[in-house]
Amino acid sequence: MPEVLILGAGPAGLAAALQLKRRGVDFILFERQRVGGLLNNANLVENYPGFPGGIEGEKLVELFQLQVARLGGEFMYEDVCCLDYTAGQFRAETRRAIHLAPVAVIASGTIGSTPENLPTPPALRERVLTEIMPIKQVSGKRVAIIGGGDLAFDYALNLGRSNNVLILNRSSERRCLPLLWERANHLPGVTYRQQCQLTGFEAGDGDAVGLNIISPGGREVVVCDYLVYAIGRRPNTEFYTEHVQQVAGELEQSGVLYRIGDVKNGIYRQVAIAVGDGILAAMQIIKRLEGRLA
Repeated sequence: MPEVLILGAGPAGLAAALQLKRRGVDFILFERQRVGGLLNNANLVENYPGFPGGIEGEKLVELFQLQVARLGGEFMYEDVCCLDYTAGQFRAETRRAIHLAPVAVIASGTIGSTPENLPTPPALRERVLTEIMPIKQVSGKRVAIIGGGDLAFDYALNLGRSNNVLILNRSSERRCLPLLWERANHLPGVTYRQQCQLTGFEAGDGDAVGLNIISPGGREVVVCDYLVYAIGRRPNTEFYTEHVQQVAGELEQSGVLYRIGDVKNGIYRQVAIAVGDGILAAMQIIKRLEGRLA
């Protein structure tokens, strides 16, 4: 039986795995989609030490994977649908098996937010997204992005080199870094509009998505191939049982449950912070295990 269950192979989970592996602590690292998490969507990571010119998100993920592989780390590509805690053990349930360990590290990241009062029609679910990884390789498409912060502009820079991107901000103020705004302005494929409120959807021709928009000029329909929401993200802890939700604080205080990276850092979603979280949690776990075995 492993000592630790790590849920999520983003920067935080990978860093924790690396540190535990160095000290010979057995763990299982779960990842439901792709290693690297939201970092796969990043256009350019410029504030991670060691890369003076910045590095593309996907390339940084590749380096993380190589480092874990060199240490013999193993990934389990399964979705943990349920995490419970009973009799001093965490119980992680996937479709294939149940895994037990006395310590759990939650590095499950975030889930993109969508308007609660504007459900996506079932026929458009493959065209309405909250991250761009599924469409990073498309070209010649028209993509609408809802939002006005860093995430919206980063998505636009990623897609705007080979597609026509329209950023629709419902506010009259941008909330992005000036650097991102400057870069977007210099990219011919990116257009920015403010005070544009999405109010509904219309069926378009073929696979097109029709967006009902209210702007200072009145009502209009904007047609696009894809719609991407960049209006915020919330912690991904949907796999917690009701019991774990109730006692999570106590479990963290007792040193058997750790939340690391974006799942706990709110707006402070930075790779360097997530990596630091992972290493710190692993070191605390190691110290706890050494004390138990002494």
